Amino acid sequence: MKDDHPMSSNIIGLIRDRQVLMLAMLLHDVGKGGDRGQLEDGAIAARRACERLGLDPRRAELVAWLVRQHLTLSDYAQKRDVSDPATVRAFAEIVGDLERLRMLLVLTVADIRAVGPGVWNGWKGQLMRDLYRHTERQFRGDAAEMDDPLSRPMAAYDALIERARRDGAAAMAGPSDNQAAEVAIAAADRPGLFALIAGVMADLGADIVGARVTTAADGMALDIFQLQDGAGEPYGQAEPRRLRRLLAALERVGRGGAVTPADPSAPASPRRAAFDVRPVVMIDNAASETATVIEVSGANRPRLLAQLSRALADLGLSIRSAHVVTFGERAADSFYVTTDKGRKITGDKRLDAIRAALEAVMNQAPPPNPRGRPLIRARASARDVSELGRKAAVPRRAEAR
Repeated sequence: MKDDHPMSSNIIGLIRDRQVLMLAMLLHDVGKGGDRGQLEDGAIAARRACERLGLDPRRAELVAWLVRQHLTLSDYAQKRDVSDPATVRAFAEIVGDLERLRMLLVLTVADIRAVGPGVWNGWKGQLMRDLYRHTERQFRGDAAEMDDPLSRPMAAYDALIERARRDGAAAMAGPSDNQAAEVAIAAADRPGLFALIAGVMADLGADIVGARVTTAADGMALDIFQLQDGAGEPYGQAEPRRLRRLLAALERVGRGGAVTPADPSAPASPRRAAFDVRPVVMIDNAASETATVIEVSGANRPRLLAQLSRALADLGLSIRSAHVVTFGERAADSFYVTTDKGRKITGDKRLDAIRAALEAVMNQAPPPNPRGRPLIRARASARDVSELGRKAAVPRRAEAR
């Protein structure tokens, strides 16, 4: 698989203790079903297995650490802004050194790739490679500028912004990097603009895998999205007319025009109808230096991102960036948000109101069960909304219902 995973193929040759890595791969899921959670129970079981195998305590502890942290790299890469220095510092603090970073990358890639066809895609791979490179620079003391594709300044889109100022709104398709098509739209900022744009994209079959929002001093908003189609390929690559239709719809909405209604005829997934996943909402004021990070996990459904972003807009919050991850029929969406004055959100009452509003969106009734069987109620894994920075997260006062 060298062509599919060139970085991991090179890195595995640099790992000093490959036996530890292989043991961690063998044992990484042994904690599933345990009372203390998959990660903690897995680490305990892995440590005991290593002791029975006669490994010295230091190597046994490294195997246990890898088992406990085997979801951390993918969580940070897919649900955090990898161009944010705070993300890199927090991840580097967990990892500790370059040897562990190398082991964790290879373990993560192998784990995701082994789940099944279609689970791995180029976008996930690029996010993990970006996080690896940034963290490696951190360990080496290299303060080189981060090169996340969504972190380019507004100056790179000067022509688009000027056209938006002249015509009211403008949209364009950029290069299809990393197995995702880039689409940018510039328009005069207004409350709920991101939610409207997300709704249009959902209606036209575009899956948002990354988003960045920037607003100029004169109130001109620039929203940059990374989009895939239902097959995990760059949106519009197979059918360019779909991309042209999307750009026209975005410009119409950016100018304040009518929104294309959602297609009510789309069939509900039988699997989605058979499982009702309890939502979990986590609010973290320590994960970013400039924004409050809100993570939401629960059952996935069409237009979910648009509905969540609409709820945030109705609460007077501005979305700086959005990060979207799906695990089968579950979604885990992360939002970097600020107040209308560009500050983090504080105050228990306001935080509780945000949490309640998002839980209400996630708790909307699922599609009717086509087979008439009772729903299986399952709580979204706490890991899906991330155990990242749990010590620094804003405490939750009530369980999600």
